[in-house]
Amino acid sequence: MGKPQKIIPIHYQKLVKIFELECFIVKRQKSDHLIMTKTLLKSKINSGNLGKEIV
Repeated sequence: MGKPQKIIPIHYQKLVKIFELECFIVKRQKSDHLIMTKTLLKSKINSGNLGKEIV
């Protein structure tokens, strides 16, 4: 086994762009939560706090 890799924090906007490339759209936004859905599926993604980085 090698040295464990670090999880690097990224800004939520970069993560939203990644999901948009995979056909997710922002369905609604309430307070600091962003709800995204995929156009072909009924699955939902909840980003949590928008003002903070997502790890």
